[in-house]
Amino acid sequence: MSEAISRRRCAEPSYAEESACFITSRVIDSTINHRQYGGMSRPPILLLHGMFSTPKLLSGWVSTLESAGYRVHAPVYPGHDPVDMAVLASVTLADYSAHARAAYDELDETPIVIGHSIGGLVAQHVAAAREPKALVLLAPVPPGVLWPQLRSLPHLVPIMGSLIKGRPVK
Repeated sequence: MSEAISRRRCAEPSYAEESACFITSRVIDSTINHRQYGGMSRPPILLLHGMFSTPKLLSGWVSTLESAGYRVHAPVYPGHDPVDMAVLASVTLADYSAHARAAYDELDETPIVIGHSIGGLVAQHVAAAREPKALVLLAPVPPGVLWPQLRSLPHLVPIMGSLIKGRPVK
């Protein structure tokens, strides 16, 4: 794999905030050329990571997809790698979506878009603005608010302490 460094374009309206003009990101990009499988070329894949992660967390997916002949592009969201708390404090879903659309637009052909967690929600935004070959959502964040169901409370109360402390639930 090779890494390409990209810098946000400050002239774009979505990057109007001055602090956003200095955000850089790394894109993990496979070096595999288009392979022919059964006479068909594999489209590139835009792989979008979750809120509390980086593309490194999806390295197993990258390896598997690359071995199947796909070129995988996994952009890093602003402020995620390296972690920049000042950026994370001000970045919005619109920033993530704009960043993903910019990565989409840099590809040489129409990709398959795969998103995990917040990447799934961002992938939906990308698909609404572009026309990917396919959209794959892995445990996506829902586009609206999920209200807890009262009937679930008797089951949640006994494990709430563990959940809040981030401990395994038995």
